Amino acid sequence: MLRPVLALALLAALAGCDAVAPGPTGASRPTAVAALRGDREPPPDDGLLPEHGWRWIGVDGMRCRSGSTTGYGVRTTATRDSVLIVLDSGGTCTSFATCFRNAASYSPADFDVEIGRLYDQGLFEDRPENPFRGWTAYFVPYCTGDLHLGRATGREIESVPGTQDFVGYANLRAFLAAVRRDVARAETVVLAGVSAGGFGATGAYDLFAQRLSPAPVHLLSDAGPFLPGAEAFDPAFEAYLVDLFDLGHVVGRCGPACEAGGLGALLPTLAERYPDRAFGLSVFEADYTLRTFYGSYERESLGCAFRTPEGLCEDEPAAFASGLEALRRGLRPLPNAGVFTMAGDDHGSILRRVLYNRQAGGTPLWEWMGTVAAGGPVPTVGDEDAL
Repeated sequence: MLRPVLALALLAALAGCDAVAPGPTGASRPTAVAALRGDREPPPDDGLLPEHGWRWIGVDGMRCRSGSTTGYGVRTTATRDSVLIVLDSGGTCTSFATCFRNAASYSPADFDVEIGRLYDQGLFEDRPENPFRGWTAYFVPYCTGDLHLGRATGREIESVPGTQDFVGYANLRAFLAAVRRDVARAETVVLAGVSAGGFGATGAYDLFAQRLSPAPVHLLSDAGPFLPGAEAFDPAFEAYLVDLFDLGHVVGRCGPACEAGGLGALLPTLAERYPDRAFGLSVFEADYTLRTFYGSYERESLGCAFRTPEGLCEDEPAAFASGLEALRRGLRPLPNAGVFTMAGDDHGSILRRVLYNRQAGGTPLWEWMGTVAAGGPVPTVGDEDAL
C-alpha cells in the first residue's frame, strides 16, 4: 500500500491508461468549488442553446475515478480562430481527507450548476478588458484526483474504500481526440488551468502542443506552479506523487532537467523548447492553499515548523517564497515566459470576477494575460514590490 499524504492537500480549490474499474462513489463536487458546467443533452431541435451558450458533450473515453463517464463543455462562437481550453480545479486524492473532498464523479447536472454560476465570470466574462472575450471555449472537468496527469489504476489509499484509478491523462487524450479536427485549425490556442488544472495544463502542455499542431498553443497557469528547490517542494513528496499517480511520463517528456532537478524545472524547459509560444503563471506570493499543499507531506528531512489552525503541516512562507523566486529566476532569461506575482495569500483568479481587480506593480492581471493571448513576449511582474 502506498504511503498516504498525512494532511489536507490543495484543499477544495486545487485544485495513458483508459481502463477504469468501478471504485468508491465519492462525494459530488460542492457548488462552492464550481468552475463551470452545462448541459449534456444535445441542443433542442430548433438549434437553440441555453442563454449562456454552453453545452455538454459526453465522451465514452473520459472517466472519473469512480468509474463513471464524463465529458467536456463547449461554448462555440463566431471566433473559431481563437480557442481557449480551461482545465478544472478541485483538489487531489492522496489521503482519506483529500479523497473525500475531491470529486469522484462529474455529471451533466454538475456542469449545469457550475456553468449557471460561472459562465459570466473571469475568462468567460463579456467585457472589453477580457483578452479572451468572444473566443470559442472548452472546459475540461476534473474528477480523477491526480492533477489531470495520472496514468495509474488500482491504487490503494489508506482508509479509502476500494481502489483508485487515476486516469486524468487518458481523459486529456480522449478530449483531444474529440476536438482535434476543429481546434487544430485555429490561429491561436490558449491552454489554461486553475489550481489543479494549472498543474495539469503545465504537465500536459507537450501533449496539447503536439496533438493540436499546427495550431500554436500558449499556456496560462493560474495558481498551479511546480516549484523548484527542496526547500519548497520536498523531494520525498514529489517522489510520492510521481509514484502514486504514475507521473513518470511527465518527467520523461521534460527530459534531463526534470530528471535531475525535479518537476520545478518543467516550466522553464517548456519555454526553452517552444520559444515561439507564450507561457504565463499567475500566483499570490503567499498562497495559503498552495503552502498547505506543499507542506502537506510529512517532512522527514525538514520537519513541520508551521501548522494551520486545523493542525495541518504548512509550508513556511519563506520556503514557498524561495520556490517562487527560484522559478522566476529560471524564467527571467526567456522573453516568452513570465510570472505575475500578487501580494497576499489568496488562491486563483481566472474563473472569478475579481480577476479584473487583481494587479501587481500597477499592472492589471487582465492586461498581463493579454500578453499570453497575443503569443508573447510575457513579462515577469510584481516580484520586486510583492516580495
